Amino acid sequence: MKNKKAYIISLLAIAVIIFIVTAGLTGCKKHIKYDDSYDFAVREGCSDFYYSHLSENQQKMYRMLHKEAEDVLYNGQEKDNLGIYKFSDYGLSFEEAETVWYAFRYDASAFFIISNSFTYNSSSMTVKIAPEFLDKSVREKVLEEVQNSVEEVRSLLDGIEGAALKFKIIYDYVIAHTKYAVDEKDKIIFNGYSYSIAGALDRNDDTKSICQGYVHAVKYLCNIFGVECLYVGSEAKEHAVNIVNVVGEWYYADATLDDTKEEYYKYFLNSDDLRWEELSRPYENASENYLRSCLPKLKEGYSDPYYIHGDRNGDFYCSINKRRGDYNCDIRGCVEGVESVTVPKYIGVYEVISFVLRDCTSLKSVKVPEGFTYSGSYDGCVNLTSVELPQTIEELGSFSDCKSLESIEIPSGVTEIGIYTFQGCSSLKYVKIPGGVTTIEGNAFDGCSSLESIEIPSGVRRIGERAFYGCSSLKSIDIPDTVYTIGRYAEWSGIYYSSTFANCTSLEYIKLPIWLDCIGANMFSGCSSLTSIIIPFGIRRICADAFKYCDKLTIYCEASEKKELWVDDWNCSCPVEWGYKTS
Repeated sequence: MKNKKAYIISLLAIAVIIFIVTAGLTGCKKHIKYDDSYDFAVREGCSDFYYSHLSENQQKMYRMLHKEAEDVLYNGQEKDNLGIYKFSDYGLSFEEAETVWYAFRYDASAFFIISNSFTYNSSSMTVKIAPEFLDKSVREKVLEEVQNSVEEVRSLLDGIEGAALKFKIIYDYVIAHTKYAVDEKDKIIFNGYSYSIAGALDRNDDTKSICQGYVHAVKYLCNIFGVECLYVGSEAKEHAVNIVNVVGEWYYADATLDDTKEEYYKYFLNSDDLRWEELSRPYENASENYLRSCLPKLKEGYSDPYYIHGDRNGDFYCSINKRRGDYNCDIRGCVEGVESVTVPKYIGVYEVISFVLRDCTSLKSVKVPEGFTYSGSYDGCVNLTSVELPQTIEELGSFSDCKSLESIEIPSGVTEIGIYTFQGCSSLKYVKIPGGVTTIEGNAFDGCSSLESIEIPSGVRRIGERAFYGCSSLKSIDIPDTVYTIGRYAEWSGIYYSSTFANCTSLEYIKLPIWLDCIGANMFSGCSSLTSIIIPFGIRRICADAFKYCDKLTIYCEASEKKELWVDDWNCSCPVEWGYKTS
């Protein structure tokens, strides 16, 4: 009896030892019950979008998943899984618990240790750690390298505030540093690295990623650097993509499919198109269907295949292209209320190529620094009074309807005053046109009602239609003999259209160039103060209404008689003196 009792005690002792050893090895072979003392906070690189769409009981289970994952990844606990979650402990059905698992997987991109699958029975779910990350030293190494990637991206994002500008850099970075996970036989490699951030961000050439890894890496970096980005699992396509909130709209992006050698990304910030409908449509799994139903609506309608527009960065709104690895940027406006700006040459790593500050009604002064060759355009900046341009400028933009602008010095490298450049600048009194200018295009100074005088340099060859129309304060103008065309010839009608100086009601004197061939229609119509004009001998054509409403005008013609191509009423009843000889 004594021996039998000792035998039983020995068996019990052995059982206890086996239990202790087993418990030590398996670590989490226990039910994980809710701990209300756990201070849940979203980890860097994670989000709580899907968490926020769970019920209160589901959120309790989610928080315990988060706690156990933190203990392993950041607190150094050794476990071979994250524990057994008994449905009844949380008041959940299997389907509800499954939804929690998917929500955690989608939100918690930082926790690369989580296996891509779970096991379950009728009463509980066991959440596993990927076997590649059971070793603490491996986890620590991956964490270190992932953090190095984060710091590298941080340096690339220095000086950048706009979500779209940030997203382009992150997207490029993930694609450039990730290899798709297939082996020599093009078979997909499916492991803890390939479906987590580890395969994309651990800076190891031997590790690779499938779509889940790309998506988690993009989302992880976006979440760290303030870009609202979500993981979307597509059961219908057996695929995963990101959706991202930029310029006030949601778009989808597919870094996996964009990891090609194409010049332009095909799946970068696309709107609600047919492919998105297929990716997001309901399928078989009720848990995934529910989570997809929670997603915000994507931008409707057309999505520009080459550009994304309107991203705010500091005082400016910017546009970027969808070209792989191209960090050019266009400024397309400034923030309401801004009165003074200096145009930046760079926004972070983005080089500013062009800038258009149209309808910035509060803007009063602009400085363009050395190095730019384009002045920018400022149409509708009604309060703009000062524009400082460097001598590196070669192309002049538009200043139309800058009604407060009184003067501007055009840099010496400019060769053309373009169409509508100063149209409607009703306060403009002084403009210095540099000697290198060869063309003054149509409507260039149209409506500059305060312009009193202007000197046209000797290099100018052509002056366009309505170039000085309505310059009602302009009193005199001397056109150099280098000019051979004033106005525009329309082949379809055979008419030379001009109106170049029409309604210059204060104009008293004008000298026409000796090589001018034609006085176009309405060229001086409404010049009610003009008292005299000399028509050079070389004028072969005078069109209709050239001198209409010039009531004080006397015309002095070097020719002795009307020429064949002068219209019948070419002088509009103004008195004419023939055979005039210039002294």
